[in-house]
Amino acid sequence: MKKIILCIFLCTTTLLFAATEDIDFNNIIDNSLGQNINVGITKYQASTVYAQIQGGSAFLKAGQTYVTLPTGTTITLTSSGGMVGYNGKLYAQVYLVKSSVLTLIGLSKDGKNFSSYRGDFLFIIENGNIIPIDTITTEEYLYSVVPSEIGTSFPTEAIKAQAVAARTYLYYNLEHSKYQNYDVKDSTDSQMYLGYARENKMVNSCVNATTNQVMLYNGQPIQAFFSSDAGPYTADPLYVWGSSIPYLKPVDDTNFQGYSPKPTWNYSISLASLSSMFGFQVTNLQILGKNNGRVIKVLINGAYSKTLTGQQFREKLGYTNIKSTQFDISTSSQGVVFNGCGFGHGVGMSQWGAYGMAKKGYTYPQILMHYYSNITLQPINNWKNL
Repeated sequence: MKKIILCIFLCTTTLLFAATEDIDFNNIIDNSLGQNINVGITKYQASTVYAQIQGGSAFLKAGQTYVTLPTGTTITLTSSGGMVGYNGKLYAQVYLVKSSVLTLIGLSKDGKNFSSYRGDFLFIIENGNIIPIDTITTEEYLYSVVPSEIGTSFPTEAIKAQAVAARTYLYYNLEHSKYQNYDVKDSTDSQMYLGYARENKMVNSCVNATTNQVMLYNGQPIQAFFSSDAGPYTADPLYVWGSSIPYLKPVDDTNFQGYSPKPTWNYSISLASLSSMFGFQVTNLQILGKNNGRVIKVLINGAYSKTLTGQQFREKLGYTNIKSTQFDISTSSQGVVFNGCGFGHGVGMSQWGAYGMAKKGYTYPQILMHYYSNITLQPINNWKNL
């Protein structure tokens, strides 16, 4: 369905431009910005969605209705009986097509606080609510994703490495899309995409400096996983998700440590709370093996016994409490204390490790080759499913 939507959407866009203004459409959709993708904006999925035209005009298409909307116009879209309600009528879908690259579309749930987005928009019903779908080029998408994932204060070579990792992960997701109505989501289910306000001029230049570059293994984009702080060693996906991935091998990051603002952490919990959490009286916890300092399994002892992998244990106690699988346990009558280091699943590129490498003069290709094994760095010009 998503490919049909995209085709109709782009054809509609071309016709609207041709019919209303003397604009060179090919100059607006610049091939250097990559190919168009559809991003489901789940942050603004709701029964009522407000869309605002910002910085230029836009065209609205709903059924046989074509309307030019000047800048500053706000429209209200509502969900009703599986249809999108606009201006007193119901439609299967509503399109907003920008008349200029300078136009932005603002989205809001309350009609007061808007987040701005590049790209054109399609509004449909999904699971009873309106979901906005942003049709945007891959590079413009990355303008928001990269700072959303790594921020704006890292060295430029680390940001370039993040740009390539994010682009590669995008193309992997495009090849293995699991959504019916769009290609990727705006959340960590895909990658964080927070819109135009998140963009940064310096980060944009880093994205531009790596335009179309991706990491390939056996000629295919890789699952370019990354995490905040892998600590002294990155993680083996075998002990995180239960399967090995040939280009995601643990690597020694010891020489690039010391830059994370919170390299270590601790967390305490009472035995009573653990007992309530597991549904039986817990007397102590025991680590059953480590791999490069990462916990492989945890044995929960007490009225019964239960074994979890290190990653399952993190999930059970909360990822923000047990920040990584690199931890030790001490148990007393007062409860259990965890002392650990690192933050995140630890697979693939460590963002703070990349920070350390960049500070020590490594270039972004060297950073990527450090974290991803036996990969090639190449430009990608076509997405075969488009």
